[in-house]
Amino acid sequence: MDLIVRFAHSGLIHGDFNEFNILIRRDTGEPVVIDFPQMVSTQHINAEWYFNRDVECIRTFLRRRFRYESTVWPRFVSTVKEVEGKGGDELETFRLDVVVAASGFSSKEQRILEEVRCTFLLSRLTLMQTLVHRGSRGG
Repeated sequence: MDLIVRFAHSGLIHGDFNEFNILIRRDTGEPVVIDFPQMVSTQHINAEWYFNRDVECIRTFLRRRFRYESTVWPRFVSTVKEVEGKGGDELETFRLDVVVAASGFSSKEQRILEEVRCTFLLSRLTLMQTLVHRGSRGG
């Protein structure tokens, strides 16, 4: 459960967090999480649903495999508020959702990404026009 919360503190929800996507290093016993194609940002419109599904998958696994059921488990709202309660510093310092371009990061970040993309495309277009113009003059 700690990994689910740590991902969320960095702005990311795995989206398919279950026992099949957690490997354990033989030498250290540390977990290695795999299979991220369904990842979403904590800013995604359905973030709470994906977060709760990840938590429920682990709860179900622990209940079935080990007959263990905790009365305490992470909740999306309180997990996100933990970051906000710290002034957002942790989330603002490292936004894993933005780094990996997870679906659903905020509209502001999407707008910035689009502006950068448009600027890049415009500069390429200008360069191509310059090259074509030089080529048509024989120079």
